[in-house]
Amino acid sequence: MADMRKRMLDRTFLFTVITLVVVGFFIFASASLGLLARGGASFSSVAFSQLFLGMFLGSIALFVMSNIHYKHLKKYSIYIFIASFAATLLVFVPGLGISHNGATRWIEVFGLSFQPAEFLKLGFVIYFAAWLSGIRDKLHTFAYSVVPFIVLVGIVGLPLLLQPDTGTYLVVIAAGIAMFIAAGARIRDLFVLLLAGL
Repeated sequence: MADMRKRMLDRTFLFTVITLVVVGFFIFASASLGLLARGGASFSSVAFSQLFLGMFLGSIALFVMSNIHYKHLKKYSIYIFIASFAATLLVFVPGLGISHNGATRWIEVFGLSFQPAEFLKLGFVIYFAAWLSGIRDKLHTFAYSVVPFIVLVGIVGLPLLLQPDTGTYLVVIAAGIAMFIAAGARIRDLFVLLLAGL
C-alpha cells in the first residue's frame, strides 16, 4: 500500500506547493515586519499567524485533503459551494463583519479574523469542475456551457463586488476560464465570454 501511494505521489505538484509555501511565507513575513516597524502588530501575533495558522494548520489540511479522492468531492460539490457562498455573505452581518479602508471582507470568530472569500474560491473551483465533468458531452452546446458559466460567475460576483473585492473576483474568473479551456471549450465560446466580461 505504501509503495502504491509512493508511485501515486505527484512530485512536481508537491515541489510546486512547497515552493509556493516557502516563498509566500517570506513575502508575508516581510510585510509583517513592516507592521512591526510601525508598531501595528506584535511579534508573537505575527509568528502565531504565520507559523501556526498558516504553515502548521495548512500542512494538516494538505495531508487530510491528499487522502480524499477528488472524485468523492463531486457529489458534495453543490453543498460545498453553497456553504462557501453563505460564509462569504456573513461579512455583511452587523457585529460579525469587519470593515477596513472602506472594504468589508473579513469576519471575526473567537478572536480570529479571516476572509471567507478564500473558501468561496475553493467552493467555486470544486463545483465548476463537477459541472464540467457532468456536461462534457454537451460542452460544445452554448446553453449548457457558456450560459451556466456566466450565471455562476455572476452569482459569485455579487458578494465579492459588494464588499468590494475585485481582486478575488478576477482570480475566480481567471480560474474559471482556465478550467473552461482545459475542459475543451470552443474558441468561439471563449470570445463570447471575453465580450461578456468586457
